[in-house]
Amino acid sequence: METQGDKDECNEVVPIHSPRVVLKKIHLFKVLVLGEPGVGKSSFVSKYVKDAFSPERRPTLSVDFQQHHFEWDSQTEVILHFWDVPGQQRLQDQMKLFFRNTRAVFVLYDVTQPRTLSKARDWKKAADKFCTLFDRPYRPPAILLGNKIDLLVPKSEDFDSSVMDMVVSEEGCRVGLPISNLGGYNIQQSVKRIVELMLEEDARLVASGLSVDDEDDNYVDLAEAWEAQSRSKCTC
Repeated sequence: METQGDKDECNEVVPIHSPRVVLKKIHLFKVLVLGEPGVGKSSFVSKYVKDAFSPERRPTLSVDFQQHHFEWDSQTEVILHFWDVPGQQRLQDQMKLFFRNTRAVFVLYDVTQPRTLSKARDWKKAADKFCTLFDRPYRPPAILLGNKIDLLVPKSEDFDSSVMDMVVSEEGCRVGLPISNLGGYNIQQSVKRIVELMLEEDARLVASGLSVDDEDDNYVDLAEAWEAQSRSKCTC
């Protein structure tokens, strides 16, 4: 015969533990894509974001914006805002507007047109001059990309990077990479590298007590802050 105690035991509510929710850190990065008209800036962004290549050479008449959102790892999501900046001289008076709050820079040149490498130097200098982070001077990590290597050498490994490496060193770029928008060579790798550099920068900011997410808007010149921190550690 069933007793009241038996009923109470049967009706006991057993707590169910819900799975642990992992909150991901979302990083939003603005990436400038700079270079002379015709070097392949728009094709580079399109190849990465859409895996599409168009042989048409249409000049960018205003800033072309594209977004790509992806999972970097189990705890990190990245949103990239690519700003494809027009290379026409008549639009360069607007540079200060284009360069605000930039977190990284791609500078492209055409390996079959040496003149565009000389101009790439000028674009890097412009980035160093005009880039800001929340209205404070900032020198973001930059990567130099030599496009159209498929028109210069039959195999990517045959590309002579000595001149590129020299410009990287002299202009303060982090790295130089040969790419091919047509063949997709080094497209994914170059974006992966720039994301690594931006995430490293954020980690350094957090470790130093500085942050681009400061709720009080106490933004600083990041390059200057790191130089000051380095000097404070000097034992000489």
